Amino acid sequence: MFDNIFKTNNKNVVGLTNELQALYIYNYYLQTNKSICLVVNSLYEANKMYQSLLSYTKKVVLFPMDDFLTSVALAVSPELKMSRIETIKELAQNNKQIVVTNLMGFLRYLPKKTSFQESTLKLEVNNDYDINELVEKLILMGYKRDTIVTTTGEIAVRGYILDIFPISSNNPIRLEFFGDTIEDIREFNVDTQLMIKKINSIQITPVTESISEDQSSILDYLDNYTVFYHNYNEIKENYKKLLL
Repeated sequence: MFDNIFKTNNKNVVGLTNELQALYIYNYYLQTNKSICLVVNSLYEANKMYQSLLSYTKKVVLFPMDDFLTSVALAVSPELKMSRIETIKELAQNNKQIVVTNLMGFLRYLPKKTSFQESTLKLEVNNDYDINELVEKLILMGYKRDTIVTTTGEIAVRGYILDIFPISSNNPIRLEFFGDTIEDIREFNVDTQLMIKKINSIQITPVTESISEDQSSILDYLDNYTVFYHNYNEIKENYKKLLL
């Protein structure tokens, strides 16, 4: 994958400080109708470039990966995993973005964009859903079943009540069923279990990067893109070491 990307759709800008390179990339983004993937060598550099670009535009997202892992390894850091999923969720909805990633993130295998989009659930009040099938679907999407939900990525079932803590929500969601019909959707406080507000619908996105066997990369989530490399030779040398 990486060798082919080296040959096409790429730019290597040299002789600029981090701030000047961020400004150069931002201006390129404004002047073209292209998305941008900025690849740096390390997670530390990715965070720095992300913060620099964030001072110019909100149309920038970070796709972080642990530096010491291979492209097929499971993520060690839950926080980085959640950040990656938030990014691919954002790109699945709006792919005209600047994406900053480190080498390991660039090599990370992901579900194809269409697979991720098809795995997103929209649940609405007064619509019918088989609660057992819904729970199975949520488990396939990476949600873990527990007695109560306390953190993102958990679900809990009590009779005709299904609690979900979606990655896209600051608070868990309670679905109350009457038969197969969702009668009520409420956002509630995870500590007190008290209702915060009623809502009419909720969109649930996966909390796993392994929802299908068809694998791709972060570039699959971008249309009409250009890849920028920060310290190209350093990245390429580090990639060669991974192949040893």
